[in-house]
Formats: sequence, structure tokens, C-alpha cells
Amino acid sequence: MAADEVVPAASKGVPTAVGADVKAKFIIEAANHPTDPDADEILSKKGVVILPDIYANAGGVTVSYFEWVQNIQGFMWDEDKVNQELKRYMTRAFHNIKGLCQMNMDSVIFD
Repeated sequence: MAADEVVPAASKGVPTAVGADVKAKFIIEAANHPTDPDADEILSKKGVVILPDIYANAGGVTVSYFEWVQNIQGFMWDEDKVNQELKRYMTRAFHNIKGLCQMNMDSVIFD
């Protein structure tokens, strides 16, 4: 499959190691654990950037958490406040993921 981006959003384990011939620059995992571990390793070695499902799905889960907190505490945020907090949480998560990727690259380069 040739594409700039692939967004597996259906079921677990797709693409599999057999389907690791995806010709894309980016895979954005929209489903829970959609990329088979064997395919993940093959795609990574080919230089395909994979955005993990835990981050790709994190925005919706985070907003659900905000709603839960508001319901428990009996107050409501306006949309601007929700967006501001979501941006703060997602930006922090992005920087954490980026740091982990850089640490992994350092270990690949220096090991």
C-alpha cells in the first residue's frame, strides 16, 4: 500500500508482519494496538514514523477525564478552558514521547 500516511483505525494487529510492506512515511495508530509487534519492528527499521495509539487516542480520553472531574466537582469549564488544558496535557505528552525517542536513538547510535 503506497501512501504518505496510514491510519489503521479498525482492529488489532493490522498491519501484520506479512503486511509490513506498507509504503508510507507515517503510521498514526487510531485503533488500540493496531500494528503487530513484528510489523512494528520491520516498519521502524524502514524509517516509518509510527505515532503510538496511546498518544493518538489520548486527546479524547483526556477530555473524558476532564468531564469526569467537572461532574464530580460540580462545575463546568467553558470550551476555551477545555482546549487550553487539553493543549497543555498533549504538549507535555508530546515532549515526553519525543524525549523517549531521542533516548532510544542515542542508545542505537552509541550502543
